[in-house]
Amino acid sequence: MPIITLTSDLGNISPYVSMVKGQILKELELVHFVDISHEVVAYNTFEASFIIKQAVQNFPDNTIHLIMVNTLDSSTMRYLAIYINKQYFIAPDNGIFSLIFSTEPNEIIEIGNIENELNNTFPIGSIFSKAACALANGAKLSDIGKPISTYKKSLVLQPVIQMNSIKGSVVYIDTFGNVVLNVSKQLFEEQRSDKNYIISFGSSYTIKNISNNYFDVAEGEILCLFNSLSLLEIAMNKGNAAQLLGLEINNTIQIDFI
Repeated sequence: MPIITLTSDLGNISPYVSMVKGQILKELELVHFVDISHEVVAYNTFEASFIIKQAVQNFPDNTIHLIMVNTLDSSTMRYLAIYINKQYFIAPDNGIFSLIFSTEPNEIIEIGNIENELNNTFPIGSIFSKAACALANGAKLSDIGKPISTYKKSLVLQPVIQMNSIKGSVVYIDTFGNVVLNVSKQLFEEQRSDKNYIISFGSSYTIKNISNNYFDVAEGEILCLFNSLSLLEIAMNKGNAAQLLGLEINNTIQIDFI
């Protein structure tokens, strides 16, 4: 049974995700849908890329991933299908692929007849469902569009490394208000080299110890830990750290080694 995942900024209240599923079900008798998330902040390809990058590592080969985020960037938007890491991805050509993957896809195809969809306020309903059904039925990428060699690239936020410090950035905030940074445990330990450290964020907050779990501090207190993705995270025990600290995506966090 083919597996098709869906990630979007369309929300769970609107009918649009169900419209895509319905069109697919007209063509496929058996299909397993997995909703990764439909609560991505509108147009936020950075947030979507973080969610997808972590989730897709757990799916089997030949899974088909539909990424419906920032789908109407302009009337000249292209829609692409790629094959990478033994999985298929279908998304707008809005830079999201370069945010998810650090290597080039094995194959890139431009799909859909965009000119025929310009008067359609929801073109992905037909474009994405047709492409997904074709792949699920065993079609090759070359069967559903024309090969291309380039696609839009977006700048990936990287931590700034100095002699005795790291400047990290907020890359994701989850539903609990936990703030995830682009600082890995490996990078932190390499730069630390057994030194003490101070993590500074918000207007005046500092942390001098990294916890092992959320319950290492009292309820309502702020902590830092390395999460299951081995990324540095700012959190609050049974509270919303992002809200309390006023932290947002792309905010800078300072780590000093002393």
